[in-house]
Amino acid sequence: MKKHQAYNARLRFLTVLLLSLLYTAIVPLAAADQPCHLTIGWDPWAPYQYIDHNGTLIGLDVELVSSTVKHMGCVLEYQEMPWKRLLVSIKNGHIDLAAGATVTEDRKQWSYTSQSYRKDEISLFMLKEEVDKYPYTSITTLLENTNIRIGMLRGAYLGKEIKKLSDDPKTKNNFQFVTMDSQNPRKLIAKYIDGYLANRVAGRQYLRETNDLNEIEIHPMHVFSSTTHLLFSKKTTTPELVERFNKSLLTLQTNGSHQKIISKYLE
Repeated sequence: MKKHQAYNARLRFLTVLLLSLLYTAIVPLAAADQPCHLTIGWDPWAPYQYIDHNGTLIGLDVELVSSTVKHMGCVLEYQEMPWKRLLVSIKNGHIDLAAGATVTEDRKQWSYTSQSYRKDEISLFMLKEEVDKYPYTSITTLLENTNIRIGMLRGAYLGKEIKKLSDDPKTKNNFQFVTMDSQNPRKLIAKYIDGYLANRVAGRQYLRETNDLNEIEIHPMHVFSSTTHLLFSKKTTTPELVERFNKSLLTLQTNGSHQKIISKYLE
């Protein structure tokens, strides 16, 4: 009787062990058959990401990221939100990634960063008739000599100089923040601000679309330039996933697809 019970116990143990081994083997295979699904946040910012007249989301960043992710064998879902909320969503793991970002020490704490895929330049936009009144070569000297009001996007990183000035008690009140870049040109024309900081390419594109190039122009001073990256949430992605993205991005850069997309929107 005891031998029979011992035999049954061993049989049950072996059965459970076999089922466990089968489960651990089958689940990864099933998961491998499913494409990875990534959620990317975006905010309207032509020519990088915007809705065209057909209601389709297009743009340099949209095409480039979509092509790279497709090459990885993954699927993208887009969610529109203001830039500041987008960054918070990556930090909290509510979305997986975002394009068009500058790398900072703070962002490194909660995100992985891709290889750079384009360059950005930040410029000061002013009313045409006002530009010559401010013959300064930096935002620092501009604020040392004037009480100018400068608009900028909330949550945007525009370089160490702007970060220092916007945090300094002596100059932080010179900066006015908006949730969308498109708000600043309206505020400038209405003279609620004296100038605003924006991406040079995107800023000119917006003025071209709104027929405001005759009223607003770029001040000749250099403000800030940087390389542009994607941010991946540390809560929902892994370094291995980012490495896969970088390898796919390199493939597109090598075969010419990357440059074709850039030329389509910027040249």
